[in-house]
Amino acid sequence: MSTTNVESAGLPQAGYVQPVVVMNGPGRQGPAITSLVLGIVAAVFCLIPIVGMISLVLAPIGLVFGVVGWRGAAVGRRAGKGKAIAGVVLAILAGIGAIASTVAVATAVDEAGKSIDRAVGNATDDVLANDLGVAIGTYTAKDLGFGLTDGKLTVTLTNKSSKRQSFDVKAEALTPSGTRIATDTAFVSALGPGQSDEVAMFEFVSGDEAAQLKRATFRVIQASAY
Repeated sequence: MSTTNVESAGLPQAGYVQPVVVMNGPGRQGPAITSLVLGIVAAVFCLIPIVGMISLVLAPIGLVFGVVGWRGAAVGRRAGKGKAIAGVVLAILAGIGAIASTVAVATAVDEAGKSIDRAVGNATDDVLANDLGVAIGTYTAKDLGFGLTDGKLTVTLTNKSSKRQSFDVKAEALTPSGTRIATDTAFVSALGPGQSDEVAMFEFVSGDEAAQLKRATFRVIQASAY
């Protein structure tokens, strides 16, 4: 009768407990690594105009993965606590940077739009309220004969702002009933803060128009500043 040697067969002896080795590998650091990668990418893009809006999506996702990895590491279920903390910090900073960048871009676009409106006459009320003072004088005319009239309306333009600007002004002349007689445009260039300049308007009109202009009411219908 043969006897089998258990030890030589490679089997564990009675009473022997096979050790269990827990590998602390990359698989258990998944959330921490994901958070770190997303945080880095979000941080790189956050300060780039327009493109930085991508960080508004990446940063919250990275923050969630970082918190999951951090909490898992705190209770011993996961590894990579340092990576998770770094991911959370980067995600928060990237989110703040992305918000600041987006606000700055939006503000710049808004200011550019306002500047364009002011330059093309689409912000007349704003220009007259904050930048340009307009004092309209009295229309005078001298008959030159042959149906020609030497006339003018003196308008004083004053720069009310604190910076040097150029201005365009368009005015209309109305009859007592409100019917438009004519329009004219004047401009001044590089007027310093507080400076004034006189311009002549409605100079070249016919004799019939000149007679109407003497009784007309004048008003500014468009003002530009640039």
